[in-house]
Amino acid sequence: MKTLYILFPTLFLSIVSLNCVAQPMAAESNIGHCGNLKVKQIDVLRSSTTDTIFCNSWNQNQQEWVDHFITINTYDDGGRLTESVTKLFDTQQQTYKSSTKVIYTYYPNDSIDTKTSFLWNNELNGGDWDYVEKMHYEYDANNLVINTHSWFSPYNSTEWKDLNKVHYSYSEANLKDTVVVEYWNSVQNGWYFSYRYRYYYDEDLCLVDEYADWANNQSGTYILNLRISYLQGEVPGQIQEIEQNFDNTNWQNASRKLITRNSEQKLLSIRFQNWDPSNEIWDTLVMNQEVYHYYPSGLISEIISQSYYFEWVNNMRYGWDYDEDGNMLTSLTQQWNFSDDDWRNQQLCHYPAIQNITGILSDKNKSGKLQVSPNPANDFIRINHDQTPSQHMPLLIFDQYGHLVKTINHTDQEIWVGDLAAGVYFIQFKNEVEFITEKFIKQ
Repeated sequence: MKTLYILFPTLFLSIVSLNCVAQPMAAESNIGHCGNLKVKQIDVLRSSTTDTIFCNSWNQNQQEWVDHFITINTYDDGGRLTESVTKLFDTQQQTYKSSTKVIYTYYPNDSIDTKTSFLWNNELNGGDWDYVEKMHYEYDANNLVINTHSWFSPYNSTEWKDLNKVHYSYSEANLKDTVVVEYWNSVQNGWYFSYRYRYYYDEDLCLVDEYADWANNQSGTYILNLRISYLQGEVPGQIQEIEQNFDNTNWQNASRKLITRNSEQKLLSIRFQNWDPSNEIWDTLVMNQEVYHYYPSGLISEIISQSYYFEWVNNMRYGWDYDEDGNMLTSLTQQWNFSDDDWRNQQLCHYPAIQNITGILSDKNKSGKLQVSPNPANDFIRINHDQTPSQHMPLLIFDQYGHLVKTINHTDQEIWVGDLAAGVYFIQFKNEVEFITEKFIKQ
């Protein structure tokens, strides 16, 4: 499963390529050449689908995975993400309850028009979705974002209030040139300029310098504030991303990233260092870094974050598993346990295979751990798995909205589903180390 992102106005982008000191990372498919913003959320393979991602948290006392939250993503017939709902698990009522929701609308060319965020409010109308924030996008003839307008809604209110506006301009090569941010000053009752971001490129159209200027006035008068420069690194395949602050006279080093890639331009590591003004050197006593590992297929397998104080020590680990087609199956978050000198589980998420809710899908579970047949089903389903379920945990069936609809003894060979309404369901069981989930369709 591919992860979908919306990019909001960002201060700076860490980017590099074969021929340039600074270029977009290949994985950032919604960032154009050298960082021009393109906002899309399209996956044609998910046309007319509803996907539910199950995430579990690790109970350290019980030493087992427990239900935590689900994310329900709904796509229209064009594969456009239209709604994403997150629900938290209520341990007392043993069901998932609404938490947050995001709704997207699109222009005819599939570019995002609006993004609206909601928060579930038990105090509103006896329990209802409460508006939080809304963003509207405008584009030029090249489908590059030129304006965004954001509003927020006070708690327990359906009224929208101005929050900020962002204006983008581009060079003749369609590279991001200037970004101007305004915010609504409710005290002065008017729009105020805040940050202005400026981007400079070399003759190869590669980003070399970025500036963030500060205003906080209505006239658009800016002062120098922050700069990031991209330079060749200390070893081959490495660049330096140096951040500096302006002290009213000179630019002073603040921090830097050392970004290293291999010959295939895959990210290997990012090292974070602060400037030591007393000794006028980059601090090598206290540092942080991220280390990236990959499967032979080229898909990322894990990211490990580490800290250095006389020696490197692990902090966090983020790992991913995929099926044979490169679709994500699970993501695992772990924290380093210094007492046991080992990784301690934190969160495990399961991503169901792509299945069209209109009915045509494979009954093969590509992870090989759980198979449901027939799929789609009418009256009965059969469960085959290569794992041993926990003797204390039944099979659970949830609807696509996270409601527990059926609990079954795990020794049952056939499961009656004739009493379920037509729709998408998820069957889940727990073995000794993890929850295993698979989707099926009731016709």
